[in-house]
Amino acid sequence: MTPGTGEAGAATPAHANIYTTQRRSTVTISQTPAAPPDLPPDILHVLGVDPVGSWARRKIREAQPTGTFPRYGSAGWIRLEDSDPRKIAAVLAAAECWRLESNPAWRAALIQAEQDGARAAYLRDVDRNWGEVQATWSELSRHIGRIEQARRAGGDIGLPLAERRRLAAIPRPGDHPGGPVTWEPAPAAEQGAA
Repeated sequence: MTPGTGEAGAATPAHANIYTTQRRSTVTISQTPAAPPDLPPDILHVLGVDPVGSWARRKIREAQPTGTFPRYGSAGWIRLEDSDPRKIAAVLAAAECWRLESNPAWRAALIQAEQDGARAAYLRDVDRNWGEVQATWSELSRHIGRIEQARRAGGDIGLPLAERRRLAAIPRPGDHPGGPVTWEPAPAAEQGAA
């Protein structure tokens, strides 16, 4: 993969190649393409062209031939000798992460990268599940069609419960107006016939 391209040749932001975190909390520093000098200082800082970032990455790269280094403050880091360049590299990597995290331009770039990744994942899921999406919409359309047909016919079949209750509460001719109902028992002769 060349700088500036991601999977399948898709363009990636230049800052994406500054730090790559691998499994087991190992940090690898990769080369960053030089940024044009006419960019604002915050953007140069994000792209890693600033002198502090260049110095820190150079020191971290110098420690890489001695092996991968553990996260700063971890049990593996504590076991390293004080003279081991990997111990200093872990501290520098943590300091660079802290320094970049406090930069608004870096945070904005991270948020944009997360949003781009989420958007790409969503589109992959939609493409993968398109048949299911279409089936769901077809079923919903059929249900809506049944409701519309029932409304046109004046019936309540297929209507939501709240709509059916509203329709049932509307007085119709011949309905009892409400209030107490007088009840008279049927004569004994009618009761025996029943």
